[in-house]
Amino acid sequence: MNQTDNRFEAQRITTIMDWPDVVFNHMIAEQASRLIEQQSFRALFLGPPGTGKTLMATLIGKSSGRDVYLVDLSMVVSKYIGDTEKNLSLIFDAAQTKNGILLFDEADSLFGKRTLSTEGNNITADQQIDFLLKEIQRYEGAVILASNLCANTDKVFTGSFDIMIRFGIPTAEERYRLWLNSFSGQFSFSPEIDMHKIAEKYELTGGAIVNILRFCALEATCKKESCVTQGNTNLRNTKGIQKGKDAYALGRFVMCNNL
Repeated sequence: MNQTDNRFEAQRITTIMDWPDVVFNHMIAEQASRLIEQQSFRALFLGPPGTGKTLMATLIGKSSGRDVYLVDLSMVVSKYIGDTEKNLSLIFDAAQTKNGILLFDEADSLFGKRTLSTEGNNITADQQIDFLLKEIQRYEGAVILASNLCANTDKVFTGSFDIMIRFGIPTAEERYRLWLNSFSGQFSFSPEIDMHKIAEKYELTGGAIVNILRFCALEATCKKESCVTQGNTNLRNTKGIQKGKDAYALGRFVMCNNL
């Protein structure tokens, strides 16, 4: 089962990480751990981008000895009547022969269209969602549906899933651990950088922090250094950076300014 299989447009995803390497809220980790021993389950992962939904799915697969197959729903959904349902049927039919976990990402491509309006295009979107939910119920394996739209999904879909896990922005203490742990011993921060202050000040997701650290590691590698230090460059515009919108800029800001 791979991206070149016309019967099954999915990508096998893995992780080199293990449970001790990751930083999750203990309630999230406890809920997810219940799925490891279950051969068949239907789980709904809700939360903003970068909060660990995909990573959690790969950890569950790794711990249970099953492959995880990522299906991008935005690529499955079609504007032509009947095509979305046909694509979904092909995916589920092909997956029946695999002992894996189906992870549907970008579920917002469908959920965001759901409405109580009677307009024709909205009815079509609702029909596509209903078809997807029926296929999930029919499927005998494990399915995870990931969505960013918490408000649009939990009221409608709770009854269709065995478990619903909410992923949120990490706490300041969790962010501190993410900042320190994500280099995995290959790089370190100079003692002059106040990581507690950075973790407290910037409310970032784990995904954003990892992206920033990748930039820091790249910069350090280019300088043939293993320690990320502060420089003398000052940045003028930090408004967007404080909101965590620009990981590249924040990476430079962290390294070049005395926070």
